[in-house]
Amino acid sequence: MKQMATLKIPKLYAYYTANQTAIELNASTISEALTALYIIHPPIQKHLVDQKGNIRRHINLFVNKVNIKELRQLDTPLSEKDEVVILPNISGG
Repeated sequence: MKQMATLKIPKLYAYYTANQTAIELNASTISEALTALYIIHPPIQKHLVDQKGNIRRHINLFVNKVNIKELRQLDTPLSEKDEVVILPNISGG
C-alpha cells in the first residue's frame, strides 16, 4: 500500500514546482515518489536526474535525515509521515 510522504524541495528548485517547497506524495519507495513528482512538476526532472534516469551526482536524497545511499537508494521504502529531502551539493569559494 502506498504511503503519504512529504517531499521537501529546496528553494533553489522551487521555481520548477510552482514555488512549492513541501509536496505530499503517495508512494511506497523513493523511486515512486520521484516519478509522482515528475508527473506533477515535469520541469524539475532534468535538474534531479540525467538522461538515463540516474540521480545527478550533485543531488542527495535523505529519508528522515539518512542519505538514501546508506539505505536502499531508489528502492528505499517509504512509510507514512516520512520526510524526503532533496539536497543539492553547494560549492563555492
